[in-house]
Amino acid sequence: MLRLSAAVVPRIVGSLVLGAVVGALGTVEHRSVPPWGLVLVLLLVLAGAVTVRAWGGLVALLAYAVAWGAVVFVLSLRGPGGDVLIPGGTASWTILGQIWILGAWVPIAASAFLPSRWFQDVPRQRTGVGAVMVAGAEADGDDADA
Repeated sequence: MLRLSAAVVPRIVGSLVLGAVVGALGTVEHRSVPPWGLVLVLLLVLAGAVTVRAWGGLVALLAYAVAWGAVVFVLSLRGPGGDVLIPGGTASWTILGQIWILGAWVPIAASAFLPSRWFQDVPRQRTGVGAVMVAGAEADGDDADA
């Protein structure tokens, strides 16, 4: 179980900020160069999700997802002058907007279900001829001359 500590709180706050930035940037840019703008921002969502998962675990990923979802929801509403960033008029713009709103949850969920060992910062153990070696260590275990 993850305990709140001086190291965890900044990671959660950083994940919230990154989720908000990715949500805002993606909402603005998802229809810039159809369909490549959408593909690019979906890759941005994936990169952000994998980054926060590696940085702070599932709690940070949850914070990222909440911030992303909140920003995209707010930006999908009508603005004060009646402007919208995710239009629903023509069929092609509606599909791009729907893919942005719903499809970006796929990379977030995918990064949640990736194996946790992919995100651990532990050297991989290798087996040599009859010995277990840690990456960077010698086979005889004598590190004095290193």
